[in-house]
Amino acid sequence: MRGIYRSTLVALLFVAHTLAAQEHQRVSIVLSPLELINPVVRLVGEFKVARTHGIGPDVAVGAIDQVFVFAIGAQYAWYMIGDFDHGMQLGASLRYSQSNDEENGITSVGRGIALGPIIGYKYVAPFGLTIGLNGGLLFMSLNANAQDTFGGKASATGSGLVPTAALWLGWTI
Repeated sequence: MRGIYRSTLVALLFVAHTLAAQEHQRVSIVLSPLELINPVVRLVGEFKVARTHGIGPDVAVGAIDQVFVFAIGAQYAWYMIGDFDHGMQLGASLRYSQSNDEENGITSVGRGIALGPIIGYKYVAPFGLTIGLNGGLLFMSLNANAQDTFGGKASATGSGLVPTAALWLGWTI
């Protein structure tokens, strides 16, 4: 009989903790598991600034085709349907990216900035598991420079619209 009481008490405490935690969730930390294939680790944090608004950093580091890449930026989300814990978001993304490579005596550096709208959906389970999906169309401006060991130099610039999409998996506390 004591076992039933203990089990019931533990279950009630778990439910109470889960409900209390729902009211205090303020920060989501997610990563993009599909980008790990490159391998690039991309982490996004989102701070709840109001029931239907979130803002946070976006950081990525890794290698694509053995070229070092780094990106840092920020995202803003307005939950037009639902709220921070479960809803459809419309927002904006701003990101600075850089790549560095050295091969066969040639050193190259690429830099770019991207800005544009994003749309997505986020779900936070009562215990904190967070799943999301978003995409958008970013305007990107790029600049690349290369130099060889003999002093030869080359540079290029470009700009245009770039589609973006991400699947997010993480935790909200």
